[in-house]
Amino acid sequence: MIELYDPALHLMGTVDYALKTGYEIKHNDLSTASLEVACEDPVVQNILVPASFVRIWDGEEDLGFFRFAAIPRDEHAPQGVCTYSLQSAECTLLDDLLEGWHEIGGTGISTRDVLEYILARQSGKGMRWVLGDCDFNDYYQYNFQDVTLLEAIMSLGETLLEEYEFVFDSTSVPWTMHLRRLESEAMCSLVYRRNMTRFRRSVDGRVVTRLYGRGYGEGDNQLTIAAVNGGKDYVDADAGTMDKYGIRCGVHVDTRQTDPKTLKAHMLRILEAGKQPAVSYEADAIDLARATGESWDRVAVGKKVLVLDEILGEAISVRVTSRKKADVDGDPGGVSYTLNNSIADAAEELNEIRDKIGVHELYSQGATNMYAMQESENADASHPLVMRFYVPGNVLRINSCLMTWEVDRFRTHIRMAKAGGGSSRTSQEGGGATISTPAYANSFTAATGGPLTTGDDSMTSTGGGGAHVHSFSVDTTVNIGHYHTISSPGTSGVTSGVANNGTPPVKDSGTTSKDGNHTHDMNHVHTVKVQVKIPAMEFEISPHTHTVAIPEHGHELEFGIYEGERADSVRVVVDGQEIPKDTIGDAREIDVAPYLKKNDDGKVRRDAWHEVEFVPSGLTRLTANLFFQVFIQSRGAGDY
Repeated sequence: MIELYDPALHLMGTVDYALKTGYEIKHNDLSTASLEVACEDPVVQNILVPASFVRIWDGEEDLGFFRFAAIPRDEHAPQGVCTYSLQSAECTLLDDLLEGWHEIGGTGISTRDVLEYILARQSGKGMRWVLGDCDFNDYYQYNFQDVTLLEAIMSLGETLLEEYEFVFDSTSVPWTMHLRRLESEAMCSLVYRRNMTRFRRSVDGRVVTRLYGRGYGEGDNQLTIAAVNGGKDYVDADAGTMDKYGIRCGVHVDTRQTDPKTLKAHMLRILEAGKQPAVSYEADAIDLARATGESWDRVAVGKKVLVLDEILGEAISVRVTSRKKADVDGDPGGVSYTLNNSIADAAEELNEIRDKIGVHELYSQGATNMYAMQESENADASHPLVMRFYVPGNVLRINSCLMTWEVDRFRTHIRMAKAGGGSSRTSQEGGGATISTPAYANSFTAATGGPLTTGDDSMTSTGGGGAHVHSFSVDTTVNIGHYHTISSPGTSGVTSGVANNGTPPVKDSGTTSKDGNHTHDMNHVHTVKVQVKIPAMEFEISPHTHTVAIPEHGHELEFGIYEGERADSVRVVVDGQEIPKDTIGDAREIDVAPYLKKNDDGKVRRDAWHEVEFVPSGLTRLTANLFFQVFIQSRGAGDY
């Protein structure tokens, strides 16, 4: 029976005139179905591709919902038949996207938590799919970028070492997804001439016994498992297999992986499937379960089945990876199976590894970056030079952290500082002294009738703890002023010349009597030589002090470059840990990355500041350089 539903899962009726209905149920893959309907069936008018759903039964078995996906061919004209391709209900998880970059899992976040995180990203009103059983409780880290929800869910199985099965049950609402561990024992059988009519086998002799792994990154910075695998970036098969087949190398590249533990788990799973030749089988059989109802005859996808073929001499236990019926109503008993001795998706991955020859397709996974910083400063033992630098969280790998430094003479740019306020200073008291001076004589010439002056004479004496200056002045100004009266009879109004020091002639100022007698007054100069003698003297200076007051004042700063002393040695302290002297030696370049603070996993702390201190033995000038080489992700939310 086939029921038709609209996109909102409202029943629209049954498909009564279905000409042929087939399906293929696949293990851990999207199942498909096909439907052929007569064109005159009114139900065709209600089918909306790709939105409508049908619900399919195989006898009593409810296969759940399938959605119309395409019309591969339209044969309306010649035969009046419409053929549709359908996909199982989990195809709705292809409608939603984990947009951007998502990183989830790891410590404290289980497989169930990751699955619920993915399902919570369903759009629309409510969630069609909810999580049911989850038999695995691992703590691997997963990274998703721009993938559909179904792709993200299926990728979780790549890290599971045990055989598993995703079951999408759409027989009840809400639809339920289960992640279950598969039984290792055969629970059903295919026996030739009983329920198996034809059996075919193919063997792929290519094996891989040593598998190398590469994750996120490029070049030397591509992720490997060496950190969690004893320094080796590969995994080997067991000793028996290695002895049997020797070393057969393969490379698994999964650029989504940024966690080495997750990458290693994936590699082990692939190696387990690839260490033996891959054997696959195809069996045509009869679906006896519809007649007997016995579970032993119900060969379901995901189950281990015991195959007995007396002609090929086979008695094997293999996994059912596909069940296919071409016509549910026309040939309800006819069924074919695909069987495999390895996990299906691991085998597909292994085939890709085997087929990869030459150059892999490359993607830009990130970039190696080097940034530098420099500090120059005066320092001493109490004031070291400190370099602080930040390690961002998006740094995947730290390749090196090189430090170099130089020691120079202490350097200043000012010769003197500005003075402060005024002050008083008293000199040291000196002793007394007796000072004698010799006799001193001075000669000079004076002009008669005018002033006569000589220059000062000075004598200096020392004693009493200080220098003293004693000045002696001799005032030699001499006024010699006089005149002569000359009487002459019978003469008047006489003007006489004067022989002097350049004074012009003066008019006679005399008087005349009646009898003609008269007098004349004349000024003139006499040169007189004066001798002054200063006798010897003696002075006594008692002990004394001098107090000098210095008023508040300032000094002009004298700018320039002036050098001082230089330290003999330097200690290097990284995040509080001193680097041993024998490690430094005379070198001026050292990788300090091994001394930076680490997390519990042994990696240098991200989203954290780090410090390198240079402690000199004395006052000096230091110049330090840091060269930081890291590998960062080519991801970020901004576009600035």
